[in-house]
Amino acid sequence: MAFISEIKAGEFNIRLDLMYTSDSTNSFGEVTSTYATTYSFWAKKNVTSLRNINEKWEGDQLQSYGNFFFQVRYDSTWVNTLKPTWRLRNSDSPNETYEILSWIVDPRKEYVEFYARLDID
Repeated sequence: MAFISEIKAGEFNIRLDLMYTSDSTNSFGEVTSTYATTYSFWAKKNVTSLRNINEKWEGDQLQSYGNFFFQVRYDSTWVNTLKPTWRLRNSDSPNETYEILSWIVDPRKEYVEFYARLDID
């Protein structure tokens, strides 16, 4: 990726919410997980090719999913506490919730790049 100073501000055109897991126990003693927004930021979405849109059979249903890269500016307030169970959600389209597969922190601490999966229904 390029230096963050070489990227134009208009390229960060997707507003994402970083969501963490909050566990609670219901009246039956079951543990239920809900997601709450911890941080919001602008991101650059990279779709490398349509080959990243895949389909597979699960049982008798066809499941579609896409893998995407998101680049965001580095911020130590949330990068140091990031966990693999967290999710990304598109703020403009709340039905678009991405599962974080991995992330890379730039050694210069300019940006963080997420590799995420979206289940397409």
